[in-house]
Amino acid sequence: MAVSTSACPAGSALRENEASLGGRMPEIIFSEKLGVSISLVENDHGMPETISPAPGPVASRLRTTNTFMAIVILLLLGQVVWQELRVSSLKADLEQARRDLSTRVERNANEKLKGKREEMVQAVAFVDDLYRSPEGLMRPDGLYNPDAKKVDAEAIGTWILDVYLQARIAGKSDAEARQSIADAIKGSAEWRSKHPKK
Repeated sequence: MAVSTSACPAGSALRENEASLGGRMPEIIFSEKLGVSISLVENDHGMPETISPAPGPVASRLRTTNTFMAIVILLLLGQVVWQELRVSSLKADLEQARRDLSTRVERNANEKLKGKREEMVQAVAFVDDLYRSPEGLMRPDGLYNPDAKKVDAEAIGTWILDVYLQARIAGKSDAEARQSIADAIKGSAEWRSKHPKK
């Protein structure tokens, strides 16, 4: 095996060693400056077979540094996994809290309206009277729409569900909730068109 030794500080010694072995160099040992011994061994085909660092202070420091870095990386990975588990737990807790809040709101609304069927029926009758009244929308058939031949379901949905029920849920009395309906109807375009001076 021909090895260029011109750049090596111990080049002349290597050339002499190569010449004394008849052109074949079974082992070359470099131990300059790095403080690490590296063995280069030829196999039967004249090719290098192994390069193995011999123990030294630099190799020891490198091994220590690698071990330290591996420990740090493992700790960081553990921290990432722990944070991910914590975030997942917080998301689950938040979703559960939302469900509990929604259930409590529904239960609260049901409790406020429990036993209020009679009030609801009277509220619908109140809207019907207000639709017929000269002070209301002056519709002779009230909530009944003769053109469509059916009850004005949109009016019931708006004045009972959107206005009356919301007022009752907010804690207003039956009379206050009815007044909210009257005020809302008097703010409508139909009422203003039928009461232009008011």
